[in-house]
Amino acid sequence: MNIKLDQTSRFINTPVFSIANKTVFGLWRQPTIKLDGDEPSEVVNKAEEGELDHMSFRNYGKRDYWWAIAVVNGISNVTEEVVAGMVLTIPKLERITETLVK
Repeated sequence: MNIKLDQTSRFINTPVFSIANKTVFGLWRQPTIKLDGDEPSEVVNKAEEGELDHMSFRNYGKRDYWWAIAVVNGISNVTEEVVAGMVLTIPKLERITETLVK
């Protein structure tokens, strides 16, 4: 990745990652969550636009795994990319857990 930053930039020490052919700044490298091919999917409703924590709560009983839904669906900016009508793959909790235990 060829990103040149001014030495005074606040991003100068922030890692840069490539996600779905986009270059993004981040504090962590996205994990790879294995999919089995039989994951459920859900349609984003109007109240959930720009959010994934409600979907996480419905599927896992906690809001903490919203990021896993984003990773599996190639979403890098939840507030801009999650819109009503989108169909999202919901990763299995055991696959998320496997990713975190490594």
